[in-house]
Amino acid sequence: MTLAGNVPMGFRRIVFIAEPPNGYGIYRPKPEAIFRSGEPLMIYVEPIGIGWRQEGEQFQARLTVDFELRSPEGQILTGQKEFGRFDFNSRERNFEIMTHLTLNVTGAPAGDYVFGATYHDKITGKSANFDLKFKIE
Repeated sequence: MTLAGNVPMGFRRIVFIAEPPNGYGIYRPKPEAIFRSGEPLMIYVEPIGIGWRQEGEQFQARLTVDFELRSPEGQILTGQKEFGRFDFNSRERNFEIMTHLTLNVTGAPAGDYVFGATYHDKITGKSANFDLKFKIE
């Protein structure tokens, strides 16, 4: 049984971060979306509207993430299906969850880029996506 109802999947917060987060809402935003050559992209994401399935006394949720790295004109430079996978097991159907993505773009030339991600809810079958613009100097 899924417990997301008819709530659309989406995101409460999406932000580049300066270091790995320590938990929900415990992160340090990167002041600008500008990265040095070789610096990894770190992204903090709070998905909403996800489904939970009850298994005994626990609730389970599962998300996978596909990504694309694109030029500002939309040309896909690289990408990967199921780049990330997040499994949540809880005694509660948490509304406040976060995910953290890290992408190494070593060797990418200086310039403007777009990081695109699609989150897939494996319980409900819903998906949601976002784009973040950034620059490598």
